[in-house]
Amino acid sequence: MTQFDRVRDAVSAVHQHYGRVDGLVNNAGRSYAASVEEIDPALFDEIFHLNVLGPIVAMQAVIPLMRAQGGGSIVNINSGTAFMTVPQYGVYSSSKRALLGFSLTARAELEKDRIVVSEIYPFITATNFGKNRMGNPAGGRMTGSAKWPASGSEARASKMQERTLPCSTNLSP
Repeated sequence: MTQFDRVRDAVSAVHQHYGRVDGLVNNAGRSYAASVEEIDPALFDEIFHLNVLGPIVAMQAVIPLMRAQGGGSIVNINSGTAFMTVPQYGVYSSSKRALLGFSLTARAELEKDRIVVSEIYPFITATNFGKNRMGNPAGGRMTGSAKWPASGSEARASKMQERTLPCSTNLSP
């Protein structure tokens, strides 16, 4: 998703094969754990290229196709951290806030073209996402008086549930 020409080529290949593109799901993403003081600008840039610019480029590639065919659906997979303040995860949550803002803007701009832009906020997922994060090997554990266990998906789920805002998703054009 960070090799933008390849993203555009993939969309073009799908369109050539099927003759249309009805939907796009932007699901690529990577986390980065570091305190504000420790943020590596190169890794910050890498995270934003993957988590924000990749979806933007993919959307730009499908929008003209969807507009020409009378509509479509774009779904950006986001994160509850877009609504949270989690120490050590400022870069990741900032990228998800940016994706949220961009999604809302695209939704407003593309509604007239019957292109629906939605976000999905998965809760706890059984993936290697945490294992594949960059940065602090401690994994962004909260320090000081904050209580966030170092392990245990149930404890994390409970904490996220306390802090996330409810949202709805409309997938129909």
